[in-house]
Amino acid sequence: MNKMLLNFNTVITGKIIRTILILLTTILVGRFLGPEGKGVFMLITILPTLAVTFGNIGLNNSNTFWASKDQENIQKLFYSSFWLSLFLGLTFTSLFVFASKMNVKVLFGNLGAPYIIMLGIIIPFVLSESLFQGIIIGQKNFGLFNAGQISVYLIITIGIIIGKIFFTFTTYYLAVITTIALMCPAILYLIQLWKQFGIKWYFNWTLIKKCINFGFRSYLVTVMSYLIWRSDIYFVNIFLNMREVGLYSVAVNFADAIVLISNAIGLVLFPQIAANPEGGLKITLKITRLLFALLIVVSIAIFIFAKPFIILFFGLAFQPSILSVYILTIAAGIWSITSILSLYFASQGFPWKTVWIWFPGLIINVLINIIFLPKYGLIVAAISSLITYGITLILCVSYLRQFHQITLKDIIITNRDEIGCFVNTIKKTIINFHHG
Repeated sequence: MNKMLLNFNTVITGKIIRTILILLTTILVGRFLGPEGKGVFMLITILPTLAVTFGNIGLNNSNTFWASKDQENIQKLFYSSFWLSLFLGLTFTSLFVFASKMNVKVLFGNLGAPYIIMLGIIIPFVLSESLFQGIIIGQKNFGLFNAGQISVYLIITIGIIIGKIFFTFTTYYLAVITTIALMCPAILYLIQLWKQFGIKWYFNWTLIKKCINFGFRSYLVTVMSYLIWRSDIYFVNIFLNMREVGLYSVAVNFADAIVLISNAIGLVLFPQIAANPEGGLKITLKITRLLFALLIVVSIAIFIFAKPFIILFFGLAFQPSILSVYILTIAAGIWSITSILSLYFASQGFPWKTVWIWFPGLIINVLINIIFLPKYGLIVAAISSLITYGITLILCVSYLRQFHQITLKDIIITNRDEIGCFVNTIKKTIINFHHG
């Protein structure tokens, strides 16, 4: 458990650095380009993940699963993932370029054709990153993972500063810099894996088929959970305008900052419980209890400081986003607990009942946004997220209660010993970092 917490601290350190860079970037973009420019930036950074979510066919999680179980699989996984991601990436690029010519509003809303083409350029890299990342996490190479994640917003931040000093800083310039930055993690991961294994034409269909068979249920969950998590910003883009996207993106940024905690935990937790299925539930519940305590502290801080922070750093133009920030803060806390429970389900191969847990929330989220968002504005997107995240968590707890006799108290109420162990591990990590 201590080793897992040390790995978590390594990952969370990278996540904190990345979050600081994201925060700096969003502040600079909001200040220099206003809500509309902030909206374009938000869409360019998240729309590629739409293609990745549908295009990786569950191989991200399955790569982590098989790499953590058997080191002999890693080389075969790398070769097969490389050629598959190249094929799928180019396919999605062609579709995005075609969509830019057809002006498909249902996918891209108010986003202009030049930006859609940039998205098409990004996709093969982001898809490769997704598959390579699964292997790297399976190897527990969290330092390389951190380097890839930090590089994106470090490049964007430096690019913004250079653009503001030496060039005319426009939304188009920002989009170009962002396109370049989003390619970097895939390149870093590829270089490392290339050094380990080289590159050759090899495609193990049997292994990929095994990964897909494992990953198919995970894939369904990933697609549904992604659509629940991100559909709000898509609907705002389709039914409202780019200014509203920019305003809502501030609330989404706060929610993302909260969820990064559970994401960091998940990166460390999943290889551990995948390799130890019998003790996986006990470990998972210990993590959710510690996470819930941490989320309470973070949420209180956001409720106290979010409003003055937004007005001070983003400006009065972003003040309409504050209520959405408060609502999404609660929603993101609920989502964080749900995502950790989902990792336990994944480690068990996602029994079909745990797959369909996500379906009601997806349908409700879509219906609420389609019916009420055009009339009542941004607040609907936030409320819809809160409702659907809550429903999904309730269904997860109901499953655990039915099949494992687990109650909500077992999931969220921690004790002094657990907190003390966590605090001592953090102190030890800080001391080692200081002396190392």
